[in-house]
Amino acid sequence: MREHLIGYYVDAARRDGASWSRIGAVLGVTKQSAQTRYQPYGAAPNLVAVTTALTGRARQALDRAAVRAGRRDGSIGPGELLDGVLDDPDAMATVVLRAARLGIRKQASRSSETAGEDVSLSPEAGQALNLALREALGLGHNYVGTEHVMLGLAMLPEARLSAALARRHLDVEDLRRLAVEHLAAGPSSPTGGRRRRKTGTVSD
Repeated sequence: MREHLIGYYVDAARRDGASWSRIGAVLGVTKQSAQTRYQPYGAAPNLVAVTTALTGRARQALDRAAVRAGRRDGSIGPGELLDGVLDDPDAMATVVLRAARLGIRKQASRSSETAGEDVSLSPEAGQALNLALREALGLGHNYVGTEHVMLGLAMLPEARLSAALARRHLDVEDLRRLAVEHLAAGPSSPTGGRRRRKTGTVSD
């Protein structure tokens, strides 16, 4: 995760107006090297880093999203990703969304047990996962859980979750604050799985 943590701060520095020359100087490399190495971090989904860091529950949510996508057009969109999370009533994201009283309901789905071979992530869903990784790093977490996926989805302006937040006059900051409060309160899963904070391992 070290390289992706650096990428996170490079991306934040760029958003704050830092030049590639300045970033290169801080990292001890040339402007061209910094730009070549880290520009893709902010420009495209870093899906290898995300999927490697997913908790068991978040990975299961992605698997369920793939099954849902296979029943439709074969592409996992933000809607399928959100529904994959909501399918688990004990996931941290689901607990937080219930507490926020957003009234989000899962989309209807035909019965099926496995995803098709041609299922892929849409650019929007890929960006949501990339944002989930940034959220995890920003919160000092060394994993990507369903709560981070939820926050990534909430940052997509056209996503169902964003619309639900707007109806309640809430934003991503409100959702993040609620997630942090629930994480501080401890795991909510009745399975007894431990949830890591800044270090350690996760079993759910």
